[in-house]
Amino acid sequence: MNRPKTEISQSESLPNTIEIRLNDEGHTAASVITERMEESVDFVAYKITHPTDNFVTIRVQSKENPVLQFKKCVKSIIRDISEVIEQVENAC
Repeated sequence: MNRPKTEISQSESLPNTIEIRLNDEGHTAASVITERMEESVDFVAYKITHPTDNFVTIRVQSKENPVLQFKKCVKSIIRDISEVIEQVENAC
């Protein structure tokens, strides 16, 4: 089954809250994202419902647009990883 890597939905019960489902990901990606977002949002947490699930759900609540906050976070992580890759390539 070919599904999108990321699925974002608005929470029906909580204002200014989104749920992000990252398919084919687990604790590693979710931990990096939630740790990076902690300072810029009101609430962020992730859960893996069952150990055999092949996805993680991240909930983000923010006074500012939570989708925009998630986007900024992911771009920041990509910049950091790109910098590490560049430094490794220059070291060889």
